[in-house]
Amino acid sequence: MRCLPLPQLHLETHIPHGPPPGLKARNFSGNGEFWSPAWEAAQRDKVHSTLVFMRDQVPENATVLFTDLDVVPLGRYSTLLELLTQDHEILWMRNPGFHPVNCGFFLMRNNPNVRAFLARWRERLLPGGGNQALCNQLLLGEFGSSKSKTRRRSRRTLRWSLFPETLVRSGLSTQHVNGSTVAFHAIGAGDHSSKMRLVGDAFQALSNATGRTRHPWQVGCSVSDRTSGCDTASFIT
Repeated sequence: MRCLPLPQLHLETHIPHGPPPGLKARNFSGNGEFWSPAWEAAQRDKVHSTLVFMRDQVPENATVLFTDLDVVPLGRYSTLLELLTQDHEILWMRNPGFHPVNCGFFLMRNNPNVRAFLARWRERLLPGGGNQALCNQLLLGEFGSSKSKTRRRSRRTLRWSLFPETLVRSGLSTQHVNGSTVAFHAIGAGDHSSKMRLVGDAFQALSNATGRTRHPWQVGCSVSDRTSGCDTASFIT
């Protein structure tokens, strides 16, 4: 756990307890591990740890940023804070695939409504089920608009929206990364080498667009870092 005092953003890095005993932490999305028991355990633990952290350690109404380790920091995350207005409780990354929401990077308020969503997400997440598919199902259904039948039954609405793509991007290509990009999610890479190559491409695209070199805090996590607990606090400025 590490805290950084910043002008607009107070960061506290939370390292969850890890997967259940017997399941070694590693690069879950590569080398044949996608949809493995270890990968599924990590998906369930991700939602559980976030809920427990917010419930037990975060002040009420504080703002929390969740980020996967393959999200590349290209700008000041404090830029995103002003986007979380009173009209929103969660801001998500836009997903380039079938689902509108990518749950690897989101900014949220710690309030009862958000915790209720996380609790329901955790409750419904079963072995063999994708956490992202379920997240989208809940957002568009039970916690969706007042026009949703499941929403009318549950009487709950989560006020959420998507980050502008000009600020937060994801995908297998970095062609749209530029000086305005705050974060890039290196999704879809089939193995660790491809993943790290895409991370490097994002930094290079930023350098090409702005002429800036990589800052000391812009350092990706290696496989060994992921196993031991990478200090993501150094990512933020």
